[in-house]
Amino acid sequence: VRLDKNSNVKWETKGNFHHEMEFMDENHMLVLDIDMERKYKHVDHASDYDIKFMDTIIKTININNGEIIKEYSIFDAFLNSKFSDYLTVVTNPVKKVHQNHNNKYHVDYLHVNDLIYVTKEKAASVDFLEEGDIFISFRQMDAVAIFRPSTNKIIWLKRGPWAKQHHIQLSDNGILGLIDNEGNVIITSNETGPIESQRIRVVEYDLNNDTSEILYRDVLERSMESHFLSSYDKLSDGTLLVTSSEQSRII
Repeated sequence: VRLDKNSNVKWETKGNFHHEMEFMDENHMLVLDIDMERKYKHVDHASDYDIKFMDTIIKTININNGEIIKEYSIFDAFLNSKFSDYLTVVTNPVKKVHQNHNNKYHVDYLHVNDLIYVTKEKAASVDFLEEGDIFISFRQMDAVAIFRPSTNKIIWLKRGPWAKQHHIQLSDNGILGLIDNEGNVIITSNETGPIESQRIRVVEYDLNNDTSEILYRDVLERSMESHFLSSYDKLSDGTLLVTSSEQSRII
């Protein structure tokens, strides 16, 4: 939905839109939608229930009138690429199952939670990037990938050092930043034995030299644990503003 300054509806486009949108230019934006009717070619399944797999669809929308100009299937982008086998590298896919009112089950196999449009300036900072590429964050795969719409393929994919990441960012010097939701493991114990918990980190990954740096690591006493959402921003003085959605806390 787009509203004017008086909150009047200028246009409305229906869909299963979720998580994030990204402006491409002053007239176009990218949004995440879901196709709930696709089969999943890489997984054999037999069930008494009606099960479908949720494919994320990236759509280009004209922000002046709400018209959908283009759309791309992420499943197809994987299947068209050398990374198709990565579709099987997913942790706990069945735990991300949604039941609707028709008693149909939809498996959220990849859980796309963010995207970044690569501008001309950002593309110039990394040799293998092109203007118009799209970075995509896959929570269930613990991966960030690059989708190239001009070829309808995933052209690059990186898993770790992070787990269940959110809020990916790309700087103009080729640095990919993100919230690492479950990569920071802390082990404590009580009378029943060891207890493992996952705390958030802020990680930056250099696309040019394949190195990473941890900018922030949560500690036991602070408790910024968050298995979903969360974000960070670099402030002008060089400090970090970090949020934990699960703890409703900002530091």
